[in-house]
Amino acid sequence: MKKHFLYVAMALAMMSSCSNDNELFTENGQPGIEPVDPDMVELKLGVAAPSTMTPPSSTMTRGTGSVGDVAGDNNVWNEQKLFIHMIDENGEEAKIGDALILDNQQLDFIAPYKSTGAIRIYNTKTFNKDQQGTEAGKGTLKHLYYPLSGKFSFYGYHVDDAQKGTVTLTADAKTVADVEIDGTQDLLAAQSAAVEENANTLSGQENNTPKSPYNEVASQISNWTDLKLWNHAFSAKTARNGIHPVMQFKHQLARLKFYLRAGGEAAAMKKYDSNSASWTEQTVEVQDQTGGGTTSNKSTAIFVTKVTAVNMTNKVTMNLADQTSSAVANSYANFELTTGFDTQNGKAPEYYPYNDQNIPAEKSNVGTYIGEILFFPNATAATTSTESQVATGGTAFFPTPAANNTEIDLLINTKQYLKDTTKENDNTVTYQDVVKENNKIALKASNVKLQNQSGTTSPVTAFEPGKSYNVYLTINSYEEIKISAELVPWVDGGDIHEEL
Repeated sequence: MKKHFLYVAMALAMMSSCSNDNELFTENGQPGIEPVDPDMVELKLGVAAPSTMTPPSSTMTRGTGSVGDVAGDNNVWNEQKLFIHMIDENGEEAKIGDALILDNQQLDFIAPYKSTGAIRIYNTKTFNKDQQGTEAGKGTLKHLYYPLSGKFSFYGYHVDDAQKGTVTLTADAKTVADVEIDGTQDLLAAQSAAVEENANTLSGQENNTPKSPYNEVASQISNWTDLKLWNHAFSAKTARNGIHPVMQFKHQLARLKFYLRAGGEAAAMKKYDSNSASWTEQTVEVQDQTGGGTTSNKSTAIFVTKVTAVNMTNKVTMNLADQTSSAVANSYANFELTTGFDTQNGKAPEYYPYNDQNIPAEKSNVGTYIGEILFFPNATAATTSTESQVATGGTAFFPTPAANNTEIDLLINTKQYLKDTTKENDNTVTYQDVVKENNKIALKASNVKLQNQSGTTSPVTAFEPGKSYNVYLTINSYEEIKISAELVPWVDGGDIHEEL
């Protein structure tokens, strides 16, 4: 069982001219108060994953599902929709005249395509995502401009396809209220990271000293101390010197990744045949019921057809100021985690055996991943590569940040194609789907096993936001009811002799 922190980082890059100060100039070159168009600073947004502050991230789907992973090369955005707000020194949204600079009603902020880098800003509803996922989407880009005076902070969030309530951005509160979730959305919140006075020396190479996200740029500014850019963050002045806001998006919910394992040979779709050194399908021949006379093979593995999380908090309020979220009181729902899943056919563990101890030699390179399928929601079919199957088999379940989030109760429906009748005169066998509904499983945080770097196990008391948990669900085949009858012999109780 592994548990990790998840992070995604965003850099908001204010691209600017080469001037090194924050003065305003009029057309005749004299100091003034009205900027002219050539001196306006174009506002461009970008995402980045700082290499030493936080691990990078990857993406999966439904809504768009999990954003980020514990680590790895797949740690990239995939054109998620973001909401970004620019806040002035009065705690209000920044404007030029009466118009918001970052107007989330008129603009769409789209994360990069399978990479880090620039956020693309579009006129609303013009962006079209490539439905095949083979190239970046396109639309009508919008160019924005950064004020030459004042300094600003930035807040952002991602709610996937969840409905949200009131967004409050004042000097006293930065919240997104009543975000309604169903267990498949990954919620993220961010604020621009502060520029440290010693950002030029915070390289992360010293013991227990984190690296500043601005270190690489700050360390190249020879007059860093004189410029005092930390007092101007974030402004045209900081942008002209290459200091752009970095927003580290933090996950607001816990993440549970479910892996399906076969508890025995009869539960899996394939078993290993040591004689032929190959995997064989476990199927029976099924007669076509339409009268066509054709036959087909049907798996006898046990299939999961539906998974429901019971009595879950379904609304949260996100606090952008400290990047935390809280459950809305008295708002609960059951989450059907297999919405969009093939509930008619379900998902079965593909291989047996599944663990290190009894994996055949030619499969040993895949370690414990053999037979483990990341199976909901909306999981794709298993591939021949069990390693890629684990990486891309599905998304994850995101429970809410309730204070007492110590147990998650699941109801699981299963079915298996098994013998129904056998004629004794000719041994003709019929089969049927045996269905078992609402099998109960309680996921308790106290059962989580977490090993730290020293190899010792740390206690876990709750499923915590920003942490990812692997849940290995071992499913066993149905067992036929067989009853034997033993005849208990009479015990000789002795003889009685009587005369009449």
